[in-house]
Amino acid sequence: MASAAPEQVTDETQVNAPRMLKQMLTSEQAQYSMQSMVAKHDSSTDTAPARPMTSAIAAFLREQDLKVSRVFQLDQLPAARRGQHSLFLLNIQPSLINKHTAELLNWVRAGGHLIVSAGHATEGQAQPFLQQLGIDLQLRTDPASRSAKLSAPNAVSPIPLAALTRLYLENEQSPAYFMFNTDYHLEDSDNRSHAWANSAHATHILQLTYGDGMVTLLSDLTLWHPHYIAQYDHAWLLWYLSQDTEVMLLDHAQALGSSSFWESSTAVLYGVIFALSLGALGWTVRYVARTRRSGTGAHRLAKAQLQALTQLSYNSQRRLLLSLQKDIQQHAQRHDPDFFERVVVDQWQLLRQLSGLPISSIAQCMRPPPQALSSKSLIKQMTALRQLRKTLPEPRLDQS
Repeated sequence: MASAAPEQVTDETQVNAPRMLKQMLTSEQAQYSMQSMVAKHDSSTDTAPARPMTSAIAAFLREQDLKVSRVFQLDQLPAARRGQHSLFLLNIQPSLINKHTAELLNWVRAGGHLIVSAGHATEGQAQPFLQQLGIDLQLRTDPASRSAKLSAPNAVSPIPLAALTRLYLENEQSPAYFMFNTDYHLEDSDNRSHAWANSAHATHILQLTYGDGMVTLLSDLTLWHPHYIAQYDHAWLLWYLSQDTEVMLLDHAQALGSSSFWESSTAVLYGVIFALSLGALGWTVRYVARTRRSGTGAHRLAKAQLQALTQLSYNSQRRLLLSLQKDIQQHAQRHDPDFFERVVVDQWQLLRQLSGLPISSIAQCMRPPPQALSSKSLIKQMTALRQLRKTLPEPRLDQS
């Protein structure tokens, strides 16, 4: 990347036309290739949120002879080697990025290249990730910037030239053009960036070194939205940022969270509910025994309370087991996207293949839990589910 040069007057009708940037991949080639990818994925039956964009990006980069993989958790990232790995964070909530700032920046420091959006942080919200880089995402409220705001997807009105971001490269007469939301501006207060790209009113791309690696920060991901990704030089930028590296795409909203239900707050919550239910049940049993000696009315009331608490305990047990089974099923779906379309027997066979456990163990784990379980049976069932979950392999990095 190179710094933005002074603004040049350009005919808007020529901006989105194919242009021959003198690179290994030209603007014309990139735009045509991405248009083909988008058309192919638009005609597919995959309607999961964010997947059309990610699938088109993966297919486009593979066509440029780059190795591309999907990752689902940070612990799946290979050890970074300087200049050899690029990681795109797509559709990841800023709160999750902030939560995992240390892990992400440690990976960059070791030599990785991280491409990430600054996110639409609200004014005054703490942004640990950006603060570590000395960058601030500002919401521009001046009328000039507001007038240049991007049109909605599929809008008929043309986009003002001032709304386009320009990246000037060395020995290139024509810049690359990108479309960002001009309401947002990246402020490099510490002057740490070595390259940037601006629109008429804001900075939308900053690139800075961090340890042995590099961070490319975008103000937002408008340019890679499915409606826009085949326009201007948006596809070309994907190639330009990732050329000569192994590319990883991480795009799930919860991808930076814990990969295991057993480590999640939900498991803790169910454990607390279950423990409280057992405690209340034990107290009520003793209370019923006492009221049996003290009077018929009180005994009937206590017996009714005992029955209600017993049912609550059974329901909590069943919900816990069902949640653990669902976690295993969702993990298996990462290996086979059609997992939930299979009949139950075929689901069990796939789990057997993945885990190496006998089909009898799979059946014991994955059968619907009974309405009532003894404490001993519950612990046995939970232990079996945990064993099954631990034997399931993580999806391969080359899985898309």
